[in-house]
Amino acid sequence: LTAEGVSDDRILDAMAAPPDLERAIDFYDEASRPVIAAAAEAALRDGTPFDLELGFVSASGQHRWVRALGQAEQQDGRVVRLAGLFQDITAQRHAQEAIRELSERLRLATDMAGIGIWEWDFTTWRIHWNAPMYQLHGLPLNAGPVDAARWLTLI
Repeated sequence: LTAEGVSDDRILDAMAAPPDLERAIDFYDEASRPVIAAAAEAALRDGTPFDLELGFVSASGQHRWVRALGQAEQQDGRVVRLAGLFQDITAQRHAQEAIRELSERLRLATDMAGIGIWEWDFTTWRIHWNAPMYQLHGLPLNAGPVDAARWLTLI
């Protein structure tokens, strides 16, 4: 059984050649190894596909984030091969982390400054308020959801 479908040339170069499954698992970071090993085991055992985002360490020691998709191929109800796709998603993960950090900073700043923020969903006519919006309108946080009609009575 071999790992097939490695699509990122930089990572393939780091491996030198498509590795066997055990060697391929060794390229994942310590936290990700049991996750990918369990996914591969389930795929080999009963054909369960997987789609995971995991940490990966190249042969040069560079940590990357990868998306690993696996699909077992079966013949006569028996798994004969595990094929998949491998994609470097490091840039996307870094962008997601930057957005998360900025969102947390914005939340802290608006909470500390008592700035009310609202968002109006025009498909449902529901309005989402942050905690300071409730305070600015003299409502307890557990006052329930706000819709347009209720907000208009408060203005």
